Amino acid sequence: MAALGATAASAHPGVRAHVASHFVSKTVNAGGTYDVVVSVRARGKHERKVRLYLTGERMRETVALPWWGSRLRYRLRPTSRELIVRAVNAGPAVAVRVTMTLENPPSPASDAKPNPKQTAPPSAPSSTRTTAPPPSTPASTPASPTPAPSSPAPPAAPSPAPNPYTNLVWEDNFAQDFVNGGSVPNQLPNTANWSLDSWSGCGQGTMSTPTPNGSPNADNNVYLTANGLAITALQTGPYSYSSAQLDSIGPQSDPESFPAGGTIEASIALPAGQGLCPAFWMLADNPVPGASTPGEIDVLEAPSFGSLPTTDYFDLHGPTGAGEFMTTGAPVGWDPTQFHTYGVIWTPTSITWTIDGVGYATATQGSVPAASWASYETGAFRLIFDLSVGGWPCMTGACTPPSSATMYVQWVQVFN
Repeated sequence: MAALGATAASAHPGVRAHVASHFVSKTVNAGGTYDVVVSVRARGKHERKVRLYLTGERMRETVALPWWGSRLRYRLRPTSRELIVRAVNAGPAVAVRVTMTLENPPSPASDAKPNPKQTAPPSAPSSTRTTAPPPSTPASTPASPTPAPSSPAPPAAPSPAPNPYTNLVWEDNFAQDFVNGGSVPNQLPNTANWSLDSWSGCGQGTMSTPTPNGSPNADNNVYLTANGLAITALQTGPYSYSSAQLDSIGPQSDPESFPAGGTIEASIALPAGQGLCPAFWMLADNPVPGASTPGEIDVLEAPSFGSLPTTDYFDLHGPTGAGEFMTTGAPVGWDPTQFHTYGVIWTPTSITWTIDGVGYATATQGSVPAASWASYETGAFRLIFDLSVGGWPCMTGACTPPSSATMYVQWVQVFN
C-alpha cells in the first residue's frame, strides 16, 4: 500500500494515490472530561492503515480490520460544542464509529441552579447559635449504644440465560481422555474426534504456524494433561512460533459436524502474555448458495493487547467473510487464566453468547445484513480451538509475546 499522500508511482510524477476521508461529528452536550472511543472497520476483505484526527488532539494511526476490531481511546475535555473525528486512508473510505461517555456526570439534583435564599453553601457553618444542649446523662444511666451502620447488601448474582437445550448429544472430556490413556505425557487428542489444521491465524502479521496433521512434533503443541487439552505456542525464532489448531472432523453425516442450533459449551483457561490470540469457534461445512465463505460463529475470541485479555469478543462472520456482528463482554472481576465455561445458546431466531451460563450478547436476524442470517442457521458446523501469536493484538504498537504460552480446554459439550 502506498504511503498516504505519497505519489502512486514514481513513473507518474504529480499523480497521487487516491486518499479517502470519512468524517463523524458528535455534539458535546455538557462540559467536562469525556472518555472517547473511536472504532474503525475496513470496507472489503483487506486491512487498511488509517490516520485519525480529533478536534484538538494529535494525529494517531491504527489499522482498520474487516470487522470492528480496531479501537483508539481518548480522554479529553472538548472546548467547543462539536467534536469532529476524521479518518484518512487509501481509498475506499473506512467505516467509523464514535462513542463519548462523560466522566462523573452531575446528578439530576445538582443540575438545577441552587436558590441562594434556600440553600447555604455546603461548607458554610451555620451563623445562628443553637439552644443550649440538654443536661448530660447521669453516670449511673448507661448510654444507649450507637447502632452500627448496616453493610450494603452484596450484589445479586447474574441470572443464567434462558436455555431450552438440555439433552447432551456429544462431548469430549479431555481430562478424562488423559486418564483413560494411562495418564502418560504427550498423548494426542482422540483422532476419531479431532484433526490438526494448518491454516489458523489472527489477521495480518500472525507470527505462529500451526503444526500440521501427522507431524512427528505435533505433541509439542497439542497434548492431553490432567487439566485437559493443552494447546501450546512455542517460540521458534525472533518473530516465529509453532502452535496448533484443533478441528472436529468429518462430513455432515459424522458426529463431529453438528447441525445448526443447540447449546455448545467448553471449559477453557486462557494463557497470560501480550500478543496472544486464543479462540473457540465454529465454521459451517459449506457456504450457503451464493455466498463466498461459510458462516462462522466465534464463541470465544480473547486477544491480549496487554498482559491479559480484558474482554471476550463475540463475533459473526458471514457470506463475505467480513465481520457482520461484533460486541464484547466479560464478567466483573474476570480472571481469564482460570477455567470458565464459554458457550452459545443457538436458536433459529437468535444466538446468545454466555460465560459461566450468563448471557453477555445476543445476535438476531436484525443484527446482521439482510439475507446473511441463513449463513448461521444452515448446514452443519465444526468446532475449532486454536491459539495464535501476533496479528491483531500486535497491530497497535510494540508487542512482546511470551516464548511459551498454553491454553487449556477441560471439556466440550453439545446439547440439543
